[in-house]
This record gives sequence, C-alpha cells and structure tokens, in this order.
Amino acid sequence: MKTTTKPDAKAGAKTGAKTDANADAKMGAKTDVNAIANAAAKTAANAAAKAAAKTDAAADANAKNAGWLAPVAATLDTLATHGTDRYGIVHSPVWMSILDVETLDSPRHPLPLDEAVRVQRRGRRAPGGCNLFLDQAMLCAARRLAALTGDARHDEAARRYAKYYLEHFVDSQTGLLEWGPHNFVNCHEDAVQWLEGHFHEIHAWMPCWPILHECNPRVIEREIAGIWEWHCNHATAQFGRHPEHGAGCSFAMTGGEFAAAFAFMHTITGDDAWRQRALRTARVHWAARNRETNLIPNQAEWEARFDAEHGDTSISGLWCGRLLTAAEMMRNEELLELAVAELRAFLKYQWRGTGRGACARPWGLLKLDGTPVPGPRLPVPPGMDPGQAPYQCWAPCGELDLWPSYMLGYEFPQETALAYADALRLTGDPEMRDGALRWAELYAGDEAALRGRGGTYAQHYGMVISFFCEMARATNDRSHLDTAERYARQAADLLFTGKIFRGHPAKPYYEAADGVGFLCHALAQLHGALHGIPPDSDPMLRNV
Repeated sequence: MKTTTKPDAKAGAKTGAKTDANADAKMGAKTDVNAIANAAAKTAANAAAKAAAKTDAAADANAKNAGWLAPVAATLDTLATHGTDRYGIVHSPVWMSILDVETLDSPRHPLPLDEAVRVQRRGRRAPGGCNLFLDQAMLCAARRLAALTGDARHDEAARRYAKYYLEHFVDSQTGLLEWGPHNFVNCHEDAVQWLEGHFHEIHAWMPCWPILHECNPRVIEREIAGIWEWHCNHATAQFGRHPEHGAGCSFAMTGGEFAAAFAFMHTITGDDAWRQRALRTARVHWAARNRETNLIPNQAEWEARFDAEHGDTSISGLWCGRLLTAAEMMRNEELLELAVAELRAFLKYQWRGTGRGACARPWGLLKLDGTPVPGPRLPVPPGMDPGQAPYQCWAPCGELDLWPSYMLGYEFPQETALAYADALRLTGDPEMRDGALRWAELYAGDEAALRGRGGTYAQHYGMVISFFCEMARATNDRSHLDTAERYARQAADLLFTGKIFRGHPAKPYYEAADGVGFLCHALAQLHGALHGIPPDSDPMLRNV
C-alpha cells in the first residue's frame, strides 16, 4: 500500500529595488560639455561591445560545456516534472515506466507495439506503472549529471523516487524488493502487480547497489541477504533465478548478478562470509566448464534444454562482466582470472571461421567443445504467443545479432564488448586487447548501416557509446571518442524530441524498458570523456 507524500513546496522570492530618479549630476567647473559627452558615448560603446563579446563567448562556452548533457538534463527534467505517479488515489515521486512523448502522460493501457519481441510479456514494460529495476541506469545518469554540473536537482529527484520505492514496495514475507521481470507497481491501481507468479528475479541489468544503499541501507542489506537466503542452496551455493532455494534455472547472468551483489555486501560490511559467497557463486558455473575449452554452459544445473549444453554471449557479457566488477571491488584475483579465462575461450571459438561465407560476424551460440552452432534459428510456431514459445526458439544459432530486440534472451553483444574493454583496463592482457579491438572494429563499421536501417533501441546506443568511451580510456586512443560521438548524434537525431528521449525511433513512447537510462548515462560519460573528466571510480556505477 502506498502512502501519500506532500509535494515539495516551492517558494518564489521577489525583490524590488528603489531608484532615485531625481538624482542629478552638477558640474561646478568649466568643462567642454560636448567633449565629455562624446567621450562618454565612446566609452559606453566600447564597454557595450566588450560586454557583448563576453556574453557571446560565455554563451558559446556554455553551449560547448553543455554538450551531450543538455538532452540528458531535459529528459530528467521531464521525468521529474511530468513523469511521476500522479495517477490513481495515491500519488508519489516514483517515475512512470512509459510516457507518451507528445502528451507526457503515462497511458494506463499503452499500445502493444513491439512488446511481443522486446519484452515478450506485457508486464515487463510496467504498463501504467513503475519498476525501479528498469531505472537503475537512469539513477546513475542523474548522479553523474549532478557530479558534472554541480546541479543536484536531478539526483535529488532520483533519490526521492528510490527512497519512496524502497520504503513502500518490499515483500513482507521474504524482505525482497517488488521489482524485476515479474513484479511492478501498477500506479493506476495503487498496487503491486505480478505476472506468471510472484517471483523475485534480477539479471541482465545491474542494480546500482551503492546509490540504492545510500537511499535505504536497511532495505538493501536485507535485499541482498534475502538473495542468499531465498535464491541459493547454502550447502552447495547452487542458485536459481527465482527464490526457490537453489532450484530452477541457474542462468549464468543470474549468477554473475548475485556474485556482484555479494561482493558489494563484502565492501560495505567487511564480513568475509560475503566474499566467500561471491566466490562460491562464481565457482558454480566454472565447475561445469568443458575442461578442454574452458567454455561454461549457460545453465549450471542440467536440464533438458539447449542452454544447459551451450554457451552464448550472456556468459561473455554478463557473467564475465559482473565477475570483473566483483573482482575490482574486492581486489580479488580469482574472480579476475575466471572472467579473463572465459573471455579468452570466447575469443578463441566465437570468431572461428567468421568474416567470410555464411557467418560474417561472431557466432551467437557455441557447443562446449568450441564448435559453433549454425543457423537457421527455430521460428516461433504460427499463432503462438512469443512468451509461451519453447526456449529453443531463442537459441541464437548462426550469426550473432549486434542489435537484438529482446531485452533478456541469449544475445548480449554490447555487454560482451564492454567486458573485453574492462578486462583490458584491469589487466593490460594482449588477448583482451585483441578481443576489445575486434568488437570496436565491428561496431565502428556498423554505425552508418544502422542509421540506414532506421536506428535501434536507446539501450543499444547507450551501451555502444559507453563501450567506445571505455575503449578510449583503456587504450588511451581518443579516436574511439569520435565513434562514440557518431553514435550519440544518431541517437539524438532519431530519439530526442526536445523534451525527452523516446525508447525507439518508431515508438511514440519514452520507455524505461527500452533502456533510455543507458543512453542518458552514456551521454554523461561521453561528455566527461571529451572534457578530460575521469569517470566514476565505483565499478558498480558502470553503464551495464
């Protein structure tokens, strides 16, 4: 149940100044009045010209300094002004997940549009509501914008949102947050709504635990403790995506998310038990690897499904990426070595035989012996709801899609590129450099073609921009920023309305599920990189 909050009071201050209209200047000495007047006019004209020049220079400087921050600030302004919960009986400072870009209202029943392919299940968009999980990157963007501009308004609005959500939307039985792919807050009905079971689930988009912890330490520490309590088998560290004590799908991306969360708990508590939990969680998948290739399966607990016998880019992007984050936080060599070893395996096998013939790009799916799985992909049966289709339909056979539509699924190419850039920064390893440069060449060569196809989701633009910013940082080669700016210009041209970013060029909506937060975060990162401002030092605030 939500409770009412009083709107922030706004007070205007009016000032007035009295002028002495009767003051005269009297001259008692003999002077050449005309000469004085001419000199005064000349002086005034010079002063006015200098002032105008300074004003123009200041305006130019402000425009240059605003750079890519202007559309970020506009989007956050719109969210804070028009995007809060002003629906139902109880209003609150949480941000609605969908806004009409023309009316800036949140439709109670948004058009289906691409939901069958983007989210598959309608509730994952949080229609008519809010899902804090979908706004993690936007919270980071607000924090970064405040750091770059000195204006805390947007960060304060983001914190009001997060504080309210964390205080009001927690499962009373488990202590776990009402967020993720199954649960959201329906603001028109003033109630938590869930789909296909009341399950807690987090993966694919990393929670910004440091910001959330600042907003409510008690709830966040209970959330992460609840992950260990409800999602994991304490004896074996086997875990599941749902809170079923280790049963169910043990996706690699879920394990990576949990390992990073446990590493965060170690950094704030100093309790070695959390370090051990992070390591044990990572070892679950590593123990299931092929000993000859070091390729791990997507699922570490065997089921009669393709993802228990194959590897895909959710491993190279999300499992490896989160292990790198955890390793950097805890300065842990084992996690770093595991991530780098897996990235080496993908570098060896994912690109095998590519660049010619049937597969011009990296392979999307690998057998654990390193053999790529060719296409075609299995189509969804006619008339079947994609959300009910067999998992085999989502097997990424053949060529990897650089711009996948499905926000979960098994294809995470930009996250993989970011993992190589991060591994290069942390290790300087030549193979990590080779991998990172391959992804850079691939994405640098596709920018014009992407524009010609009409563009893509905000999330993809954001992650690619961040990747090239990270490449500039890791290689000390600023030419990568030129590529980042080309993608930024394309995103601004196709998505920015003047007030807010839409989620996709063909959609009439701002949508959190389309990853607008990733784009805003990336543009703030690009602004900092172009101006020589170091990025946030906290690895948990990376744009992943």
